[in-house]
Amino acid sequence: MSNGMKQIAGLSLMLAAAIGLASCEKPGVKAPLDKGVCYQIGFPESGDIKYNVVARNQPSIEYCAAQLFKLRLEFLKQGVSRKIVYGAYQGNFLFVDARYVKFSQELDGRRMTLLVKHPSEDRLVVPGSIVEAPPPKPTGPIREPANLP
Repeated sequence: MSNGMKQIAGLSLMLAAAIGLASCEKPGVKAPLDKGVCYQIGFPESGDIKYNVVARNQPSIEYCAAQLFKLRLEFLKQGVSRKIVYGAYQGNFLFVDARYVKFSQELDGRRMTLLVKHPSEDRLVVPGSIVEAPPPKPTGPIREPANLP
Protein backbone atom coordinates (compact mmCIF):
# COMPACT_ATOMS: atom_id res chain seq x y z
CA MET A 1 0.00 0.00 0.00
CA SER A 2 1.38 3.42 -0.92
CA ASN A 3 1.69 6.37 1.45
CA GLY A 4 -1.24 8.14 -0.25
CA MET A 5 -3.50 5.12 0.26
CA LYS A 6 -2.45 4.88 3.94
CA GLN A 7 -3.30 8.55 4.48
CA ILE A 8 -6.70 8.15 2.82
CA ALA A 9 -7.43 5.04 4.90
CA GLY A 10 -6.38 6.85 8.10
CA LEU A 11 -8.54 9.88 7.29
CA SER A 12 -11.57 7.74 6.49
CA LEU A 13 -11.11 5.84 9.77
CA MET A 14 -10.96 9.13 11.72
CA LEU A 15 -14.03 10.43 9.88
CA ALA A 16 -15.99 7.27 10.68
CA ALA A 17 -15.01 7.56 14.36
CA ALA A 18 -16.07 11.21 14.49
CA ILE A 19 -19.45 10.41 12.91
CA GLY A 20 -19.94 7.55 15.36
CA LEU A 21 -19.21 9.78 18.36
CA ALA A 22 -21.48 12.54 17.07
CA SER A 23 -24.38 10.11 16.68
CA CYS A 24 -24.04 9.08 20.37
CA GLU A 25 -24.53 12.66 21.58
CA LYS A 26 -27.97 13.21 23.10
CA PRO A 27 -29.87 16.25 21.90
CA GLY A 28 -30.29 18.76 24.72
CA VAL A 29 -33.34 20.72 25.73
CA LYS A 30 -33.69 23.85 23.60
CA ALA A 31 -35.22 27.11 24.79
CA PRO A 32 -38.06 28.57 22.71
CA LEU A 33 -36.99 31.04 20.03
CA ASP A 34 -40.15 33.20 20.11
CA LYS A 35 -39.14 36.82 19.67
CA GLY A 36 -39.73 39.00 22.72
CA VAL A 37 -41.48 36.35 24.82
CA CYS A 38 -40.24 35.73 28.36
CA TYR A 39 -40.97 32.30 29.83
CA GLN A 40 -40.84 30.83 33.31
CA ILE A 41 -39.93 27.16 33.21
CA GLY A 42 -41.86 24.68 35.32
CA PHE A 43 -40.90 21.10 36.04
CA PRO A 44 -44.12 19.12 36.60
CA GLU A 45 -44.06 15.63 38.08
CA SER A 46 -44.65 14.14 34.63
CA GLY A 47 -41.01 14.91 33.84
CA ASP A 48 -41.69 17.21 30.90
CA ILE A 49 -40.65 20.84 30.83
CA LYS A 50 -43.47 23.37 30.82
CA TYR A 51 -42.94 26.90 29.49
CA ASN A 52 -45.24 29.48 31.11
CA VAL A 53 -45.44 32.92 29.46
CA VAL A 54 -44.46 35.64 31.95
CA ALA A 55 -44.34 38.64 29.60
CA ARG A 56 -44.55 39.44 25.91
CA ASN A 57 -42.89 42.17 23.84
CA GLN A 58 -39.73 42.23 25.95
CA PRO A 59 -37.07 44.19 24.04
CA SER A 60 -34.04 42.40 25.52
CA ILE A 61 -32.90 39.59 27.77
CA GLU A 62 -32.33 42.06 30.62
CA TYR A 63 -36.03 42.99 30.66
CA CYS A 64 -36.94 39.31 30.79
CA ALA A 65 -34.47 38.82 33.65
CA ALA A 66 -36.15 41.66 35.58
CA GLN A 67 -39.57 40.05 35.03
CA LEU A 68 -38.27 36.72 36.35
CA PHE A 69 -36.64 38.46 39.33
CA LYS A 70 -39.98 40.09 40.12
CA LEU A 71 -41.70 36.70 39.74
CA ARG A 72 -39.23 35.17 42.20
CA LEU A 73 -40.10 37.85 44.76
CA GLU A 74 -43.81 37.14 44.22
CA PHE A 75 -43.18 33.43 44.82
CA LEU A 76 -41.39 34.28 48.07
CA LYS A 77 -44.29 36.51 49.20
CA GLN A 78 -46.67 33.61 48.62
CA GLY A 79 -44.51 31.26 50.68
CA VAL A 80 -43.11 29.25 47.78
CA SER A 81 -39.46 28.70 48.65
CA ARG A 82 -37.64 28.27 45.38
CA LYS A 83 -33.92 28.81 45.43
CA ILE A 84 -33.78 29.29 41.65
CA VAL A 85 -36.42 30.43 39.19
CA TYR A 86 -35.77 29.06 35.72
CA GLY A 87 -36.71 31.03 32.64
CA ALA A 88 -36.16 31.24 28.90
CA TYR A 89 -35.82 34.06 26.38
CA GLN A 90 -35.13 33.75 22.64
CA GLY A 91 -33.07 30.56 22.80
CA ASN A 92 -31.36 31.28 26.13
CA PHE A 93 -32.10 29.84 29.54
CA LEU A 94 -32.15 32.20 32.54
CA PHE A 95 -31.46 31.24 36.15
CA VAL A 96 -32.56 33.70 38.85
CA ASP A 97 -31.54 33.32 42.49
CA ALA A 98 -31.22 35.71 45.44
CA ARG A 99 -28.05 37.41 44.16
CA TYR A 100 -27.56 36.68 40.47
CA VAL A 101 -29.25 36.28 37.12
CA LYS A 102 -27.26 33.88 34.98
CA PHE A 103 -27.86 32.63 31.45
CA SER A 104 -26.88 29.70 29.30
CA GLN A 105 -27.78 28.32 25.89
CA GLU A 106 -28.27 24.88 27.44
CA LEU A 107 -30.34 23.97 30.49
CA ASP A 108 -27.47 21.98 32.01
CA GLY A 109 -24.70 24.02 30.39
CA ARG A 110 -22.20 26.49 31.69
CA ARG A 111 -23.86 29.58 33.19
CA MET A 112 -22.63 33.12 32.68
CA THR A 113 -23.55 36.05 34.94
CA LEU A 114 -25.92 38.50 33.27
CA LEU A 115 -27.08 40.72 36.15
CA VAL A 116 -26.42 41.00 39.89
CA LYS A 117 -28.55 42.28 42.75
CA HIS A 118 -27.65 45.76 43.92
CA PRO A 119 -26.01 45.52 47.37
CA SER A 120 -28.30 48.00 49.13
CA GLU A 121 -31.40 48.15 46.91
CA ASP A 122 -33.82 45.55 45.60
CA ARG A 123 -32.94 45.93 41.92
CA LEU A 124 -30.70 44.34 39.30
CA VAL A 125 -27.61 45.97 37.85
CA VAL A 126 -24.93 45.03 35.34
CA PRO A 127 -21.87 43.49 37.04
CA GLY A 128 -19.14 46.07 37.58
CA SER A 129 -21.45 49.06 37.13
CA ILE A 130 -21.29 50.10 40.79
CA VAL A 131 -18.04 51.91 41.37
CA GLU A 132 -17.27 52.99 44.88
CA ALA A 133 -15.44 56.25 45.42
CA PRO A 134 -11.94 55.82 46.83
CA PRO A 135 -11.56 56.71 50.51
CA PRO A 136 -10.54 60.33 51.11
CA LYS A 137 -6.86 60.97 51.50
CA PRO A 138 -5.62 62.66 54.66
CA THR A 139 -5.26 66.40 54.29
CA GLY A 140 -2.58 66.95 56.92
CA PRO A 141 0.08 65.09 58.84
CA ILE A 142 -0.96 61.90 60.58
CA ARG A 143 -0.23 62.01 64.31
CA GLU A 144 -0.22 59.20 66.82
CA PRO A 145 -2.87 59.46 69.50
CA ALA A 146 -1.52 60.53 72.87
CA ASN A 147 -3.23 57.69 74.75
CA LEU A 148 -1.28 54.83 73.11
CA PRO A 149 1.03 52.77 75.42
